[in-house]
Amino acid sequence: MRSDRQPPNLSTQVEQLASILAKTGVIYGPTQGAISNTTVAPSIIDEFKTYHYTDESIGATMPYNIYLPKNYYPNKIYPLYVFIGDASTNINNDKAVLFQGNGATIFATSEEQTKHEAIILASQYTQDLVDQLGMMTTDENKWTTGLQLVTNLINHVIDTYPVDTNRIYGSG
Repeated sequence: MRSDRQPPNLSTQVEQLASILAKTGVIYGPTQGAISNTTVAPSIIDEFKTYHYTDESIGATMPYNIYLPKNYYPNKIYPLYVFIGDASTNINNDKAVLFQGNGATIFATSEEQTKHEAIILASQYTQDLVDQLGMMTTDENKWTTGLQLVTNLINHVIDTYPVDTNRIYGSG
């Protein structure tokens, strides 16, 4: 199985076809062609930091994205929310798990963080890992090397950040 998912193309072009009357009374005439955007507004995806976890016992490296609360304080204990993307994120883009949907990013929004401040972990099981270790899960319901790699990554995050081990949540 291979995914053809790509990051979203956020570029756009607009063309004004007719004159527009502004509230101020100024008339803006049509453009002479399409106008392209020159910048893209920051995204919640930009709030995640990307790192690479190397597991010597497995002999594999896995990219992961982590979000720390805006008012992160290293001596405070935080819940950990773990998001594992589906097979459509198995591409060699470290942030694919963040643009596949909003399974991880929704919990990083200011609205959700105000209600439930938490550290968010989004592991990226790349095509390179699929080629090296096989799929993370199988239809046979067996523990795989990929699942062990993700488990070891979660334990690494728990050892690295002030995680409340009684409040670890996950979805995917």
